[in-house]
Amino acid sequence: MEKNDAYNDAAVEMKVQIKQVEALIEELQLSIRGSTTVFKSLYVQVSHYDHHINRYNANPLANHVFTLGSQWVNRLERTYNKNCGSCAATERRPQELFNPNIGFCAHTGIIKVSKPIVSHLNAHLNSGYTYGSFGKDSKPVPDRESMYWYSGYTSSSIVYIRFYTHYKNLILRNQFQHHNLHSSWIGSGNNFIICDNTLYYQINSPFGLAKLNFTTTDSEKN
Repeated sequence: MEKNDAYNDAAVEMKVQIKQVEALIEELQLSIRGSTTVFKSLYVQVSHYDHHINRYNANPLANHVFTLGSQWVNRLERTYNKNCGSCAATERRPQELFNPNIGFCAHTGIIKVSKPIVSHLNAHLNSGYTYGSFGKDSKPVPDRESMYWYSGYTSSSIVYIRFYTHYKNLILRNQFQHHNLHSSWIGSGNNFIICDNTLYYQINSPFGLAKLNFTTTDSEKN
């Protein structure tokens, strides 16, 4: 009699565990807004095992089934947790592709893009200087994190670069360094950039690329 009571208690506990696993599977299916083959398979396995529990319910010699059953449910729960992690990673994947975490720069980078406007005149205070560019070093060397550079001209040639300690001095035209490019190294176009205190620019239009290191004053071109 005691064995039958223990058996019945084990049967009830096992059925409760199975129902809990079924509920977990259904909950996860709803959370990812759709069913998948793996969860359908898990659900079928749980239902199949529930059928066998009912089948052996009247057999007092089948106590060992519940020991094995408990182990099986534990393995199933581990599989469920593993699949939860896989599904969560799969669900995050599209988000990472279309909304990547691109980080940020110390100088905030581009905040917005709008149509061109004239905010103030260039460093020459001359509207004839319609070519050129200004900006910050994209990979500044130590002690030059706030530095701005500027180059403007009446044609598309790049003939010099001016440096300013910070944006206010750029507006006030208070340069701390002025570098003229050698006549044989004059650039062409407005597509140039400064990175790691080195100027990269177009030369020998339209296929040449040159760089000028302002730290070592070394020049190189391809």
